[in-house]
Amino acid sequence: MAIIKKLNEHFHPYPKEKSLYHLPKENPNKNTKAIKEFKKKYPKCMICELPQQTNHKKTRGAGGADAKENLWPLCFRHHTERHAIGIKSFRKKYGLEIENWERKKK
Repeated sequence: MAIIKKLNEHFHPYPKEKSLYHLPKENPNKNTKAIKEFKKKYPKCMICELPQQTNHKKTRGAGGADAKENLWPLCFRHHTERHAIGIKSFRKKYGLEIENWERKKK
């Protein structure tokens, strides 16, 4: 067994520091401080007043930032729905609630 382990270490294509299995878990572009401040300021969903999960209007994958102008407080249900039906359908369905929340936010 020791021989196999030694051979494995010798012939492994990536050293442990550069291994694909040791990728950082956090996105380095994520602004954790801004998201925490947003959650503290808006603790409830803008539609149903349940505890919120911060949602990005323009997703980070599409280049959206963690700036407060790009964030919405949505509960788990509305957050999931927003991703399932898309931003346009979500705005169409909850347009009045979104407008009221945007007005209050300013």
